[in-house]
Amino acid sequence: MGTYGDEYHGPAVLRPLSSVCGSIYSYGDSMNRIWMKLKYVKNGLKNLNTHEFSGIESKVKDFRRHLSNIQAQMRNVNHQTTLFEKEKVIKQHLEKWSLIEESIMKQKSRIQWLKLGDSNNGFFFVSMINRVAHNYIRSLVNEQGALVQAITEEILSYYKQLFGASTSHLPCVNVEVMRSRAVLNRQQLSLIKPVRRKEILDALKELMIKKHRE
Repeated sequence: MGTYGDEYHGPAVLRPLSSVCGSIYSYGDSMNRIWMKLKYVKNGLKNLNTHEFSGIESKVKDFRRHLSNIQAQMRNVNHQTTLFEKEKVIKQHLEKWSLIEESIMKQKSRIQWLKLGDSNNGFFFVSMINRVAHNYIRSLVNEQGALVQAITEEILSYYKQLFGASTSHLPCVNVEVMRSRAVLNRQQLSLIKPVRRKEILDALKELMIKKHRE
């Protein structure tokens, strides 16, 4: 699985994550140590995504605007020779961040068979827009068949009814009873002994008598 612009950011950016994982020492078995390292890697990747890949569109626009300004200065016959080197560096940055932006948009579209370079077409952007629209709730109909305008309140109300209301009193085991004397051996044997047919019939007759009295 590739990352955003892995050919540019692979070793340098991921090196801090590797050092953090190597310095982590956790107790327990192998699976527990792996789980702890994955937890740290997850946080590191979130920070990496925030610091390195946030505001991609604005970065690409800034590099394009900067490149356009330099090329405009180069049209002057008396321009400085250092502008050629600046243009080269900015082109490299623009290419790098353009590929990263394209890779991000490819992942958002969830079209796995698209290759980098194929994303600059109408089908790609239509697919991405359709996916965003598919994940967006535009309207909601309640149990009475009416169209709901306050979607957030309706969803919260539904799940509150589903999970039930909060209570200030929860029944629990009586601690005093649990801490009292243990069950004796003869009582244990009485609990696990087979039930006789006569006992079942007597219990049923007693239930019938109680029901008849009611």
